[in-house]
Amino acid sequence: MKKSLLFGFLCLFAVVAGAQIKDGFYRVHNLATDRYIYVLDNTGSINIATASADMGALKLWKDKSKTLSDPATIVYAEYQYKGSYGEMYDLRAQGTGVHDIIGYYVNIFPYTTNGAINQYYVYAEGKYLTDPERSSRAFAYLGTTGTGDYRIWVADPVDMEDNYFAVSPSIAVGGKYYAPFYASFAFSFPKSGLKAKYISKIDNGYAVMSEVKTEIIPASMPVFIECNSNNLVDNKLQLLASKESFSGSNLLRGVYFNYDERQRSKDAQTAYDPKTMRVLGITSEGKLGFVTSSTISFLPANQCYLPVSEGTPAELTIIDESDYLAGINQVKTMSPIAPVFDLNGKKVSETSSSLNLPQGVYIFGGKKIYVK
Repeated sequence: MKKSLLFGFLCLFAVVAGAQIKDGFYRVHNLATDRYIYVLDNTGSINIATASADMGALKLWKDKSKTLSDPATIVYAEYQYKGSYGEMYDLRAQGTGVHDIIGYYVNIFPYTTNGAINQYYVYAEGKYLTDPERSSRAFAYLGTTGTGDYRIWVADPVDMEDNYFAVSPSIAVGGKYYAPFYASFAFSFPKSGLKAKYISKIDNGYAVMSEVKTEIIPASMPVFIECNSNNLVDNKLQLLASKESFSGSNLLRGVYFNYDERQRSKDAQTAYDPKTMRVLGITSEGKLGFVTSSTISFLPANQCYLPVSEGTPAELTIIDESDYLAGINQVKTMSPIAPVFDLNGKKVSETSSSLNLPQGVYIFGGKKIYVK
Protein backbone atom coordinates (compact mmCIF):
# COMPACT_ATOMS: atom_id res chain seq x y z
CA MET A 1 0.00 0.00 0.00
CA LYS A 2 1.25 3.49 -0.79
CA LYS A 3 2.77 5.53 2.06
CA SER A 4 0.31 8.34 1.45
CA LEU A 5 -2.10 10.08 3.79
CA LEU A 6 -5.85 10.04 3.48
CA PHE A 7 -5.86 13.28 5.47
CA GLY A 8 -9.51 13.48 6.40
CA PHE A 9 -9.52 9.84 7.41
CA LEU A 10 -6.75 10.55 9.91
CA CYS A 11 -8.75 12.50 12.48
CA LEU A 12 -12.46 11.91 12.50
CA PHE A 13 -13.66 11.88 16.07
CA ALA A 14 -13.60 10.96 19.74
CA VAL A 15 -16.55 9.65 21.75
CA VAL A 16 -17.44 10.92 25.21
CA ALA A 17 -16.64 14.62 25.66
CA GLY A 18 -13.56 15.12 27.80
CA ALA A 19 -12.99 11.39 28.18
CA GLN A 20 -10.91 8.73 26.50
CA ILE A 21 -12.38 7.36 23.31
CA LYS A 22 -13.81 3.87 23.62
CA ASP A 23 -12.83 1.22 21.14
CA GLY A 24 -15.69 0.55 18.76
CA PHE A 25 -17.56 1.27 15.54
CA TYR A 26 -18.89 4.74 14.66
CA ARG A 27 -20.50 6.94 12.04
CA VAL A 28 -19.44 10.59 11.77
CA HIS A 29 -21.42 13.62 10.56
CA ASN A 30 -20.92 17.38 10.49
CA LEU A 31 -22.74 19.48 13.09
CA ALA A 32 -23.60 22.33 10.70
CA THR A 33 -24.69 20.36 7.62
CA ASP A 34 -25.55 16.89 9.00
CA ARG A 35 -23.63 15.34 6.11
CA TYR A 36 -22.05 11.95 6.86
CA ILE A 37 -18.51 10.88 5.99
CA TYR A 38 -18.08 8.06 3.46
CA VAL A 39 -14.71 6.35 2.87
CA LEU A 40 -14.63 5.73 -0.89
CA ASP A 41 -10.95 5.02 -1.60
CA ASN A 42 -7.72 4.26 0.26
CA THR A 43 -5.37 6.99 -1.00
CA GLY A 44 -4.66 10.67 -0.43
CA SER A 45 -1.79 13.03 0.26
CA ILE A 46 -0.67 15.81 2.56
CA ASN A 47 1.98 18.52 2.26
CA ILE A 48 3.13 19.20 5.82
CA ALA A 49 5.13 22.28 4.78
CA THR A 50 2.05 24.03 3.39
CA ALA A 51 -0.55 22.21 5.50
CA SER A 52 -2.46 21.37 2.32
CA ALA A 53 -4.17 18.06 1.75
CA ASP A 54 -5.90 15.90 -0.85
CA MET A 55 -9.10 14.57 0.72
CA GLY A 56 -10.93 13.51 -2.43
CA ALA A 57 -11.31 9.94 -1.21
CA LEU A 58 -13.78 11.13 1.43
CA LYS A 59 -17.21 12.39 0.45
CA LEU A 60 -20.05 13.81 2.53
CA TRP A 61 -23.73 12.96 2.06
CA LYS A 62 -26.91 13.91 3.86
CA ASP A 63 -29.63 11.40 4.72
CA LYS A 64 -28.91 9.09 7.63
CA SER A 65 -31.13 6.39 6.13
CA LYS A 66 -28.53 5.91 3.37
CA THR A 67 -25.85 5.12 5.94
CA LEU A 68 -27.72 2.26 7.60
CA SER A 69 -26.64 -0.36 5.04
CA ASP A 70 -23.44 1.18 3.64
CA PRO A 71 -20.11 -0.17 5.00
CA ALA A 72 -18.35 2.96 3.67
CA THR A 73 -19.80 4.90 6.65
CA ILE A 74 -18.42 2.55 9.34
CA VAL A 75 -15.14 3.48 11.09
CA TYR A 76 -13.48 1.51 13.88
CA ALA A 77 -11.54 3.49 16.50
CA GLU A 78 -8.88 1.81 18.64
CA TYR A 79 -6.97 3.51 21.46
CA GLN A 80 -3.18 3.17 21.31
CA TYR A 81 -1.47 5.36 23.92
CA LYS A 82 -1.34 8.78 25.61
CA GLY A 83 0.50 11.28 23.40
CA SER A 84 2.03 14.68 24.13
CA TYR A 85 -1.01 16.57 22.82
CA GLY A 86 -3.83 14.11 23.30
CA GLU A 87 -4.91 10.50 23.08
CA MET A 88 -3.51 8.48 20.17
CA TYR A 89 -5.74 6.21 18.09
CA ASP A 90 -5.82 4.06 15.02
CA LEU A 91 -8.87 4.55 12.77
CA ARG A 92 -9.85 1.80 10.34
CA ALA A 93 -12.41 1.49 7.52
CA GLN A 94 -12.88 -0.31 4.23
CA GLY A 95 -9.87 -2.59 4.61
CA THR A 96 -7.33 0.07 5.47
CA GLY A 97 -6.41 2.44 8.29
CA VAL A 98 -4.33 5.39 9.40
CA HIS A 99 -1.43 3.31 10.66
CA ASP A 100 -1.44 1.12 7.55
CA ILE A 101 -1.16 4.17 5.31
CA ILE A 102 1.28 6.44 7.10
CA GLY A 103 2.82 4.35 9.88
CA TYR A 104 1.66 6.39 12.88
CA TYR A 105 -1.43 7.12 14.96
CA VAL A 106 -3.54 10.29 15.37
CA ASN A 107 -4.48 12.86 18.02
CA ILE A 108 -8.12 13.51 19.01
CA PHE A 109 -9.42 16.77 20.55
CA PRO A 110 -12.94 17.03 22.09
CA TYR A 111 -15.23 20.07 21.75
CA THR A 112 -16.88 20.71 25.11
CA THR A 113 -18.56 24.13 24.80
CA ASN A 114 -22.06 24.36 26.34
CA GLY A 115 -21.95 20.77 27.51
CA ALA A 116 -21.61 19.34 24.01
CA ILE A 117 -21.55 15.55 23.85
CA ASN A 118 -19.89 13.52 21.09
CA GLN A 119 -18.76 16.71 19.32
CA TYR A 120 -15.16 17.29 18.32
CA TYR A 121 -12.73 19.54 16.53
CA VAL A 122 -10.22 17.86 14.25
CA TYR A 123 -6.93 19.68 13.91
CA ALA A 124 -3.87 18.39 12.08
CA GLU A 125 -0.80 20.06 10.59
CA GLY A 126 -2.22 23.58 10.91
CA LYS A 127 -5.68 22.86 9.50
CA TYR A 128 -9.15 22.07 10.81
CA LEU A 129 -11.03 19.28 9.09
CA THR A 130 -14.32 20.83 7.93
CA ASP A 131 -17.39 20.58 5.78
CA PRO A 132 -16.72 23.60 3.52
CA GLU A 133 -19.98 23.50 1.60
CA ARG A 134 -22.58 25.92 2.98
CA SER A 135 -25.40 25.20 0.55
CA SER A 136 -28.25 22.78 1.08
CA ARG A 137 -26.88 20.29 -1.44
CA ALA A 138 -27.06 16.63 -0.47
CA PHE A 139 -23.33 16.07 -0.99
CA ALA A 140 -19.98 17.81 -0.58
CA TYR A 141 -16.28 17.03 -0.34
CA LEU A 142 -14.28 17.11 2.86
CA GLY A 143 -12.19 20.26 3.20
CA THR A 144 -10.28 22.66 5.46
CA THR A 145 -11.95 26.04 4.76
CA GLY A 146 -15.05 25.91 6.96
CA THR A 147 -15.43 27.84 10.22
CA GLY A 148 -17.67 27.72 13.30
CA ASP A 149 -19.97 24.71 13.41
CA TYR A 150 -18.57 23.55 10.03
CA ARG A 151 -15.45 22.55 12.00
CA ILE A 152 -17.37 20.41 14.48
CA TRP A 153 -17.95 16.68 13.97
CA VAL A 154 -20.43 14.45 15.75
CA ALA A 155 -19.54 10.82 16.44
CA ASP A 156 -22.38 8.32 16.86
CA PRO A 157 -21.55 4.80 18.12
CA VAL A 158 -23.04 2.07 15.96
CA ASP A 159 -25.70 0.27 18.01
CA MET A 160 -28.73 -1.97 17.61
CA GLU A 161 -31.22 0.89 18.01
CA ASP A 162 -31.34 4.01 15.79
CA ASN A 163 -27.74 3.90 14.52
CA TYR A 164 -27.71 0.24 13.51
CA PHE A 165 -26.12 -1.48 10.51
CA ALA A 166 -28.18 -3.85 8.35
CA VAL A 167 -27.88 -5.58 4.99
CA SER A 168 -30.14 -4.55 2.14
CA PRO A 169 -31.08 -7.53 -0.08
CA SER A 170 -31.06 -6.94 -3.83
CA ILE A 171 -32.27 -10.34 -5.06
CA ALA A 172 -35.54 -12.13 -4.31
CA VAL A 173 -36.08 -15.74 -5.36
CA GLY A 174 -37.82 -18.79 -3.89
CA GLY A 175 -39.37 -16.84 -1.03
CA LYS A 176 -35.93 -15.69 0.22
CA TYR A 177 -33.94 -12.50 -0.15
CA TYR A 178 -30.20 -12.31 -0.82
CA ALA A 179 -27.53 -9.64 -0.39
CA PRO A 180 -24.03 -10.04 -1.89
CA PHE A 181 -21.75 -8.66 0.82
CA TYR A 182 -18.11 -7.75 1.50
CA ALA A 183 -17.03 -5.61 4.46
CA SER A 184 -13.90 -5.14 6.57
CA PHE A 185 -15.66 -5.83 9.88
CA ALA A 186 -16.64 -9.13 11.46
CA PHE A 187 -20.27 -9.63 12.42
CA SER A 188 -22.89 -11.98 13.81
CA PHE A 189 -26.65 -12.29 13.40
CA PRO A 190 -28.63 -11.06 16.44
CA LYS A 191 -31.85 -12.44 14.92
CA SER A 192 -32.69 -15.85 13.49
CA GLY A 193 -33.51 -16.17 9.81
CA LEU A 194 -30.24 -14.75 8.47
CA LYS A 195 -27.51 -16.98 7.09
CA ALA A 196 -24.12 -16.31 5.54
CA LYS A 197 -23.44 -18.40 2.43
CA TYR A 198 -20.38 -18.87 0.23
CA ILE A 199 -19.35 -20.94 -2.79
CA SER A 200 -17.07 -23.87 -2.03
CA LYS A 201 -16.94 -25.52 -5.46
CA ILE A 202 -17.81 -25.06 -9.15
CA ASP A 203 -18.80 -28.27 -10.90
CA ASN A 204 -20.39 -28.88 -14.30
CA GLY A 205 -22.33 -25.64 -14.53
CA TYR A 206 -23.25 -25.52 -10.85
CA ALA A 207 -21.96 -23.41 -7.98
CA VAL A 208 -21.97 -25.43 -4.75
CA MET A 209 -23.27 -23.32 -1.85
CA SER A 210 -22.11 -23.82 1.73
CA GLU A 211 -23.12 -22.04 4.94
CA VAL A 212 -20.78 -20.39 7.43
CA LYS A 213 -21.39 -22.49 10.53
CA THR A 214 -19.49 -20.37 13.03
CA GLU A 215 -21.34 -17.77 15.09
CA ILE A 216 -18.96 -15.03 13.95
CA ILE A 217 -18.55 -14.27 10.25
CA PRO A 218 -14.92 -13.12 9.93
CA ALA A 219 -13.92 -9.66 8.73
CA SER A 220 -13.18 -9.34 5.00
CA MET A 221 -14.94 -12.60 4.17
CA PRO A 222 -16.99 -12.31 0.95
CA VAL A 223 -20.41 -13.93 1.40
CA PHE A 224 -24.00 -13.58 0.28
CA ILE A 225 -26.50 -13.22 3.09
CA GLU A 226 -29.83 -15.04 3.00
CA CYS A 227 -32.70 -13.15 4.65
CA ASN A 228 -36.37 -13.85 5.30
CA SER A 229 -37.28 -10.20 4.70
CA ASN A 230 -36.18 -7.22 2.66
CA ASN A 231 -36.80 -4.81 5.55
CA LEU A 232 -33.63 -3.35 7.06
CA VAL A 233 -34.88 -3.65 10.63
CA ASP A 234 -35.15 -7.42 10.16
CA ASN A 235 -31.62 -7.72 8.79
CA LYS A 236 -29.46 -6.05 11.44
CA LEU A 237 -25.88 -7.19 11.97
CA GLN A 238 -23.98 -7.10 15.24
CA LEU A 239 -20.61 -5.58 14.31
CA LEU A 240 -17.65 -7.18 16.08
CA ALA A 241 -13.97 -6.36 16.54
CA SER A 242 -13.08 -10.03 16.11
CA LYS A 243 -9.87 -11.37 14.57
CA GLU A 244 -11.44 -14.76 13.87
CA SER A 245 -10.45 -16.27 10.51
CA PHE A 246 -12.14 -18.71 8.14
CA SER A 247 -10.53 -22.08 7.52
CA GLY A 248 -12.75 -23.39 4.72
CA SER A 249 -12.50 -23.09 0.94
CA ASN A 250 -14.34 -19.96 -0.20
CA LEU A 251 -14.15 -19.19 -3.91
CA LEU A 252 -15.86 -15.80 -3.58
CA ARG A 253 -13.95 -12.53 -3.72
CA GLY A 254 -14.96 -8.92 -3.07
CA VAL A 255 -14.07 -5.25 -3.59
CA TYR A 256 -14.41 -2.30 -1.23
CA PHE A 257 -14.67 0.56 -3.72
CA ASN A 258 -16.39 1.68 -6.91
CA TYR A 259 -15.54 5.39 -7.03
CA ASP A 260 -15.78 6.78 -10.56
CA GLU A 261 -14.92 10.37 -9.53
CA ARG A 262 -11.38 9.51 -8.50
CA GLN A 263 -8.77 7.36 -10.22
CA ARG A 264 -5.76 7.88 -7.94
CA SER A 265 -5.81 4.30 -6.72
CA LYS A 266 -5.86 0.97 -8.52
CA ASP A 267 -8.50 -0.01 -5.97
CA ALA A 268 -10.87 2.88 -6.73
CA GLN A 269 -12.64 0.71 -9.31
CA THR A 270 -12.35 -2.88 -10.49
CA ALA A 271 -13.34 -3.47 -14.10
CA TYR A 272 -15.93 -6.20 -14.60
CA ASP A 273 -14.78 -8.96 -16.97
CA PRO A 274 -17.71 -11.09 -18.18
CA LYS A 275 -15.30 -13.83 -19.27
CA THR A 276 -13.83 -14.38 -15.81
CA MET A 277 -16.38 -13.00 -13.34
CA ARG A 278 -19.91 -13.91 -12.27
CA VAL A 279 -22.18 -11.92 -9.97
CA LEU A 280 -25.06 -13.07 -7.80
CA GLY A 281 -28.35 -12.98 -9.68
CA ILE A 282 -31.22 -15.00 -11.10
CA THR A 283 -30.68 -17.49 -13.91
CA SER A 284 -32.79 -17.70 -17.06
CA GLU A 285 -34.65 -20.56 -15.34
CA GLY A 286 -35.57 -18.32 -12.40
CA LYS A 287 -33.10 -19.87 -9.97
CA LEU A 288 -30.49 -18.28 -7.72
CA GLY A 289 -27.10 -18.37 -9.36
CA PHE A 290 -23.91 -16.60 -10.26
CA VAL A 291 -24.51 -15.13 -13.68
CA THR A 292 -22.93 -12.97 -16.36
CA SER A 293 -24.06 -9.35 -16.12
CA SER A 294 -24.86 -7.19 -19.14
CA THR A 295 -25.46 -4.01 -17.12
CA ILE A 296 -22.29 -3.31 -15.13
CA SER A 297 -18.86 -2.05 -16.20
CA PHE A 298 -17.27 -2.14 -12.74
CA LEU A 299 -17.81 -4.44 -9.77
CA PRO A 300 -20.16 -2.89 -7.17
CA ALA A 301 -18.60 -1.65 -3.93
CA ASN A 302 -18.80 -3.88 -0.85
CA GLN A 303 -20.21 -6.84 -2.73
CA CYS A 304 -18.91 -10.32 -3.46
CA TYR A 305 -18.35 -11.84 -6.89
CA LEU A 306 -17.24 -15.23 -8.19
CA PRO A 307 -14.03 -15.46 -10.25
CA VAL A 308 -14.16 -18.18 -12.91
CA SER A 309 -11.93 -19.51 -15.67
CA GLU A 310 -12.58 -18.55 -19.29
CA GLY A 311 -15.08 -20.89 -20.91
CA THR A 312 -17.19 -21.24 -17.76
CA PRO A 313 -20.95 -21.22 -18.54
CA ALA A 314 -22.59 -17.80 -18.47
CA GLU A 315 -24.90 -19.02 -15.71
CA LEU A 316 -23.93 -21.15 -12.71
CA THR A 317 -27.02 -22.39 -10.91
CA ILE A 318 -26.49 -22.57 -7.16
CA ILE A 319 -26.94 -25.99 -5.58
CA ASP A 320 -26.84 -26.55 -1.83
CA GLU A 321 -23.87 -28.52 -0.57
CA SER A 322 -26.10 -31.07 1.15
CA ASP A 323 -27.94 -31.80 -2.12
CA TYR A 324 -24.64 -32.00 -3.96
CA LEU A 325 -23.17 -34.53 -1.53
CA ALA A 326 -26.42 -36.48 -1.10
CA GLY A 327 -26.77 -36.79 -4.86
CA ILE A 328 -23.29 -38.21 -5.24
CA ASN A 329 -24.02 -40.87 -2.62
CA GLN A 330 -27.55 -41.55 -3.84
CA VAL A 331 -26.62 -42.26 -7.44
CA LYS A 332 -24.44 -45.13 -6.27
CA THR A 333 -27.40 -47.04 -4.83
CA MET A 334 -30.42 -45.98 -6.89
CA SER A 335 -32.57 -48.51 -8.76
CA PRO A 336 -31.70 -48.92 -12.45
CA ILE A 337 -35.32 -49.32 -13.64
CA ALA A 338 -36.89 -45.89 -12.94
CA PRO A 339 -36.81 -42.99 -15.46
CA VAL A 340 -34.61 -39.95 -14.87
CA PHE A 341 -35.54 -36.32 -15.63
CA ASP A 342 -33.49 -33.15 -15.92
CA LEU A 343 -34.29 -30.07 -13.83
CA ASN A 344 -36.71 -28.86 -16.53
CA GLY A 345 -38.77 -32.05 -16.28
CA LYS A 346 -37.52 -33.55 -19.55
CA LYS A 347 -36.96 -37.31 -19.49
CA VAL A 348 -33.29 -38.00 -20.18
CA SER A 349 -33.13 -41.73 -19.50
CA GLU A 350 -35.52 -44.66 -19.16
CA THR A 351 -33.25 -46.11 -16.48
CA SER A 352 -31.07 -44.59 -13.80
CA SER A 353 -27.90 -46.40 -14.73
CA SER A 354 -25.12 -43.95 -14.01
CA LEU A 355 -23.31 -45.30 -17.07
CA ASN A 356 -25.94 -43.69 -19.28
CA LEU A 357 -26.06 -40.31 -17.55
CA PRO A 358 -23.66 -37.44 -18.18
CA GLN A 359 -22.44 -35.44 -15.19
CA GLY A 360 -25.08 -33.13 -13.74
CA VAL A 361 -28.12 -32.77 -11.48
CA TYR A 362 -31.25 -34.84 -12.20
CA ILE A 363 -34.64 -35.78 -10.73
CA PHE A 364 -35.01 -39.46 -9.82
CA GLY A 365 -37.85 -40.85 -7.74
CA GLY A 366 -38.98 -37.30 -6.91
CA LYS A 367 -35.59 -36.36 -5.48
CA LYS A 368 -32.56 -34.51 -6.78
CA ILE A 369 -29.50 -36.59 -7.55
CA TYR A 370 -26.05 -35.53 -8.67
CA VAL A 371 -24.12 -37.66 -11.14
CA LYS A 372 -20.38 -37.10 -10.96
